[in-house]
Amino acid sequence: MFEVKKPYCSNFISNPYAINLQICELYFCCLQVCYAALVLTLTYEAILACKNYPPIKPLVLTSLVLYLFGFFLWNLDNVFCSSLRLVGAL
Repeated sequence: MFEVKKPYCSNFISNPYAINLQICELYFCCLQVCYAALVLTLTYEAILACKNYPPIKPLVLTSLVLYLFGFFLWNLDNVFCSSLRLVGAL
């Protein structure tokens, strides 16, 4: 006689895969924001160190170049990984 309707989002909420996906996306976003804040803070501190302590400027610049080179290699791996595996299999 009376039909009880479920809320619109009940199937979405009861689906454990959907909940897990939301948690993973939130965690990944938080991880990226925290990493960006860490890199910006360390860059700011490195600039201050170069201004206040000029003798360590070569060390700071070396660490910056090595970090950027690692970032460049990581991006190359992300973009060309599947292509490089195909070439390596030949």
